[in-house]
Amino acid sequence: FSTFDYQRHFGIDRLISLEKLTALEFAKGLHGPGLFAVENFARGGVQVLEVGIDAASAAVGRKIRDIGLPNTVRIGLLASGKHVLVPTADQVLNPDDRLTLIGKQQALDSVKKRFEARSASSISVLIAGGGEIGMHLARSLDRKRYRLTMLEADPQRCKYLANRLDHVTVLTADATLRSDLEEARVGSADVFVAAMGRDEDNIVCGVEAKQLGCRRIVGVVRRPDYVNVLERLGIDMAVSPREVMAREILGMCASGPIQRRSSLAGGAAEVWEVRIPKNALCTTGPLKQLQIQDCLVAAILREEYVEVATGEDQLRAGDMAVVIVQNGQEKSALKWFQEP
Repeated sequence: FSTFDYQRHFGIDRLISLEKLTALEFAKGLHGPGLFAVENFARGGVQVLEVGIDAASAAVGRKIRDIGLPNTVRIGLLASGKHVLVPTADQVLNPDDRLTLIGKQQALDSVKKRFEARSASSISVLIAGGGEIGMHLARSLDRKRYRLTMLEADPQRCKYLANRLDHVTVLTADATLRSDLEEARVGSADVFVAAMGRDEDNIVCGVEAKQLGCRRIVGVVRRPDYVNVLERLGIDMAVSPREVMAREILGMCASGPIQRRSSLAGGAAEVWEVRIPKNALCTTGPLKQLQIQDCLVAAILREEYVEVATGEDQLRAGDMAVVIVQNGQEKSALKWFQEP
């Protein structure tokens, strides 16, 4: 295991893993309240998590400032019905509101319990294929809320996976064989993920899993000409690694201080990674004094250190800031981070 920081040592602005991005896209499609980290930002130093507010939660009817969130967690978005907003500290929380939390993973795991008064039923997921996509997906799903089983035909790879994924049941099985799927009890699974190396294998085992009674089928499909027939075959969701990578790269091509942008809450908001230039308006004082109304500065990457932002923090030239921006506020938000 190596902790060498290739990105920092070689001056690389961004390292991208196609397999990890594809796995993350799957996780987005499988989500329920509080079930997955939506994305990693600031070189993986902070994560984004969605949670739903249970009607019996102690947070219902209280203002955000009164629920005692630690300084290492911020609420970036609040979705109430069809309305999505960047909340203030005086926002009152209601049942079935959905919150987007930003923070470090350990803090998020602790905080989300405050909003979920009752234990949600676990979801059974069967992953066909123990390659990099399958392994990253298994790591990204909350082990407390998902029951994970992985099918892999290569016995040596199974040993490798079993040693690294202690929360996953790894079976030596060929997912393209109906008999192996039956033995793995795919019909009782809530979700079947086809993540093998060939599109044809993913389609075949996805169709078999659907016929055997699995509720939801998702799969990796690399060839765009297959997309039109997938729904007719019973495959509920297909992820194209090429399209996922293209969206990621396009999000990094924004001009000006924005280094990367991604959508949140079904496109109702964006999260930016912003490189702070010299003399930008946001550097003129602590965040609480600036009273920025157009966006939320959620985290700050300064050299190799990442911290969730508080009102006491002051941005400096050269910092990387993680910023949540509601749709329609992009222009007014950007003025805080532009070079004058």
